[in-house]
Amino acid sequence: MQMEFIIDPPESVRSAILSGLRSYNLQFFPHDESKTIACVVKDDQGEFSGGLFGEIYTNTLFVEYFWLDESKRKSGLGTQVFQRVEDEVKQLGVTDICLDTFTFQAREFYLKLGFSEVGRFSGFPMAGVDKIFLQKQIS
Repeated sequence: MQMEFIIDPPESVRSAILSGLRSYNLQFFPHDESKTIACVVKDDQGEFSGGLFGEIYTNTLFVEYFWLDESKRKSGLGTQVFQRVEDEVKQLGVTDICLDTFTFQAREFYLKLGFSEVGRFSGFPMAGVDKIFLQKQIS
């Protein structure tokens, strides 16, 4: 048996580990197919102002990224993005939305949207910062 610790491993190492994990998970999950989605916001001049990117797996949307240009925040636009996404993903069979954020980001915004905090990593990724996990049932 050989064991190697690698800093900045090549993509092939990540792919091999992920392939093995997915193969194992297939006995517990109905299928291994997922869909990525995005909701893109542009200003009146057509310039990119932000958006949401996520992945749907079975009945759950995991929001990987959500960002709005600072000039667009606190305008109600973020709420509109989430409402549009919820409306669209419900039609795809999604019943739950999950995401994570950091203590210096938008926890209160997500709580106002109806998300509940379901866990957190304290001191991650550094002292004084927590990673917060949130979830919302939409149907």
